[in-house]
Amino acid sequence: MSSPRLSVLASPSDTGAGGNPYIDLLYGGLREQGVEVRSFDRRGLLGRPDVVHVHWPSALVRWDSGPQAAADVVKVLGGLLVARLRGSRLVWTGHDLAPHEMARPRLHAFYFRCFLQLVDLWISLTPEAARLLVQRYPRLRRKPMRVVAHGTYGDSYGTKPSRDEADRRLGVHGAAGMRFLLLGQLRPYKNAESLIGDFLRLAGPEDRLLVAGEVRGDTGLADRLRSAAGGDRRVVLRLGRVPEDEVALWHASADVVVLPYDTRSALNSGAVMLALALTTPVVAVDSTINRELQRRVGERWVRLFSGGTEQALEVARRLAGEIPSGGPDLSEFAWEGVVSGTLDAYRSVAVR
Repeated sequence: MSSPRLSVLASPSDTGAGGNPYIDLLYGGLREQGVEVRSFDRRGLLGRPDVVHVHWPSALVRWDSGPQAAADVVKVLGGLLVARLRGSRLVWTGHDLAPHEMARPRLHAFYFRCFLQLVDLWISLTPEAARLLVQRYPRLRRKPMRVVAHGTYGDSYGTKPSRDEADRRLGVHGAAGMRFLLLGQLRPYKNAESLIGDFLRLAGPEDRLLVAGEVRGDTGLADRLRSAAGGDRRVVLRLGRVPEDEVALWHASADVVVLPYDTRSALNSGAVMLALALTTPVVAVDSTINRELQRRVGERWVRLFSGGTEQALEVARRLAGEIPSGGPDLSEFAWEGVVSGTLDAYRSVAVR
């Protein structure tokens, strides 16, 4: 007799149109391996799933209202506790050191402390990220842990067209200078406002900075970005969700992706993996996490900077003058291994 299918209640289980394909590729691969994956809800916790897998715990709580947030905290923690008492096991993937925008910090600290107490196993995307997470949350030392890499995006967004075609479809006017790109959700920790200001101060007349994405986490950020750009034609500013069929176009229109993130909350960057999958070199903050990635894919593809956005642009300018050919070796980030590692982690704690 065959063993019953492993059941997983996941948050999130899919990201829908325009979302980050990391989640869709992970759970799509697990479903192909026979795992039953359902979307997290409090009623589902009573259905005795083998595993409850949470990626971003803060997303389970509505933080806008104090009473609402407090009620959600009680309901989420209570539901997870009941699920564990009924045999489910809680798995957490540590994507970040902390939420990038921290609403109600005291309540969040209480919530996350209790959440970690309930965790049966946690997953880190790299060994260095695991070290930093344990340093930040010492109680994780007492919890089983697995390292499972962030999978590559492969051909999720298609292949890069020529720059001329990308410029035509995006409406970007051609220029002979260097092209720098910041793409994705535009949130305060990504320092887009400072990047625009320093770019305009340092750039030549034919250089371009492409900034595209939906503003999140700060209602005034969109206006500040427009003000920083000031209508200067050297900044191509497109605020709003980037359609999936435009992601490869923006990378084709750029020489280098520039990611001057604040690393006090950020650990691993999906934007780096996206750029590498689309064979676009990346400039990122000099952190132990990014040094680890640089060792794995090579300095030709990941170049690091220390300092602020001015230094990021200086490094990007040097890198743009020596664009590598071909693409980086991303074989160790293949989804086959990511899915296998995640499934092994589930099986190590599931009570069958």
